[in-house]
Amino acid sequence: MKRIVVLLLFSILLISCGSEKSVDSYIIENSDYEGRYVAKIVRIIDGDTFVSFANNDSLKIRLSGVDTPEMGNGKSKLHQPYANKAKEYMTNLILGQEVLIIPKEKDRYGRLVAWVFLDDIDISEELLKAGLAWHFVKYDSNDNYTRFEKKARSKRIGLWEDNVPIAPWEWRKMKKEEKEEYMSSR
Repeated sequence: MKRIVVLLLFSILLISCGSEKSVDSYIIENSDYEGRYVAKIVRIIDGDTFVSFANNDSLKIRLSGVDTPEMGNGKSKLHQPYANKAKEYMTNLILGQEVLIIPKEKDRYGRLVAWVFLDDIDISEELLKAGLAWHFVKYDSNDNYTRFEKKARSKRIGLWEDNVPIAPWEWRKMKKEEKEEYMSSR
């Protein structure tokens, strides 16, 4: 009951703020009372970010609980090792599929951070099992995710084949020259 009241008040606030679509209004319009909704995946941006489509609207989604290797962006076209493999894995797993999206929060970039399931398969869990992601413990305390990452590490699966893989949050801090040096030493 409390959720319904909160959603109702939030809806009124959004309506009074104008017609521009926000992540919050998207959730309200496209979800049941618990916030979950089904959407089709129409684009994979990288290993942990994609675009979903539901009710004639698209929305950028960031997987909750994991962080995958970084794709090169506008400033640096240098991809982190295993970035392409993580993106390819996601593409094969969910592109064109209808998935269940359970919203968690909005991040500082305006993306919806969410848990995502294909049937009963937790997508974040699958990336960890495949050795293509780190458990993002700064933002998530799921013990299962920690266990899946440790198992992939011990089996040296995916990015854990590298002797010293660099976590995405460390890669993002590195200067272009440091990244180039790292890549040339591999």
